[in-house]
Amino acid sequence: MTDTTYNGWTNHATWLVNLHLDNTYVMTDELLTTAGEMMENDYPVADLADHIKGLIEEWIDPACPNAGLAQDLISGYLSEVNWREIATHYIEAAKEEVSQ
Repeated sequence: MTDTTYNGWTNHATWLVNLHLDNTYVMTDELLTTAGEMMENDYPVADLADHIKGLIEEWIDPACPNAGLAQDLISGYLSEVNWREIATHYIEAAKEEVSQ
């Protein structure tokens, strides 16, 4: 069995999406705020994972207005992302902010 982890994340796709989210101050701040709000939900990780996936999909759609190879490649790559792992990362970070 091949190890597909990358820099401590499930795989390269998950790491790369999280890297871009963490390197965008406005997005990081929004996700930490949203994570803090979603901690009150019954299923905060699943809810936040769906939210993050939706945000990324909104970013991608305008970038690839014409369906075709590029959109297929992006969609295929994003299907590998572990959205729940990214959501857990932000929920844990939001918990840390609250405890400080």
